[in-house]
Amino acid sequence: MSRHGAISKKPNTAKSKPSLYKYCEDKPEFHEYRLKFEAAFQEDCEFFLKDYMKRKSLGVAVFTKLLKESFLKTIFASQELTEEFPYFADSCFFILRKFIKYGKKLNIQVGAFYLIYFIYSRQPDKSIIKIQLSYPEFAHLKELARRLIDISNERAFDFILFTLITEEAFQFVATERSLGLDPRFVKQEIELNDDIFEDKSMKATKRLLEEAYSDTQKMSELAQERKKAMKAYKEQSDNIIPLGPLDISNFEKTTKATNDFVKELQLTIQK
Repeated sequence: MSRHGAISKKPNTAKSKPSLYKYCEDKPEFHEYRLKFEAAFQEDCEFFLKDYMKRKSLGVAVFTKLLKESFLKTIFASQELTEEFPYFADSCFFILRKFIKYGKKLNIQVGAFYLIYFIYSRQPDKSIIKIQLSYPEFAHLKELARRLIDISNERAFDFILFTLITEEAFQFVATERSLGLDPRFVKQEIELNDDIFEDKSMKATKRLLEEAYSDTQKMSELAQERKKAMKAYKEQSDNIIPLGPLDISNFEKTTKATNDFVKELQLTIQK
């Protein structure tokens, strides 16, 4: 209580919490979470877009009906902090752009664009994140709009594209994803990769096999180099005190057998 009868405020000695941006840059756990989120979101989109493709529709009415039945309609429900949205929305847009670029079916590309518009329109007013697009991607969207009108007189796609343009929803960029030296850029994908609708378990197995094959190749090369070096040294010197067996034929046989086994597994996976 002050002498004037007013309640005096105590000085705030509590440390202010660091912003999420600072947290994201300093904590590798956030980057790992982002990678896991992108993988999970891509899998959810694959499931949803497959369902949309089965309906054999290019219209927004069928899309809306499916979306109401999907948990994707509550995509922002788990985001508690407004500061998370720049990272969250950017990841969503990046994943969906893969389906527009690499989707082999027209339904997949169209459905992915509708999802982009849905996510963009559901963002909080105070945290609107623009959709990054390279010029080839934007040209592809305009071509899709023209094709839909020619094929089925479907104009919803064209209307949504026009709406996004007038709202300045696009941020035109030179590269497919923002680049930088900040930690938050280091672990993200820097370009759109054609990895949609892949069997994730087989993909992991294939990567392990490729690593195993690479290791055995390096071991074989080292063995050959050692054999050549010992042969050259033997030719230059008559008095060699061998430190160990020079016969590496058994090792070479084992390496060859391993290589053959790995190649056979790779062929099986490709089939």
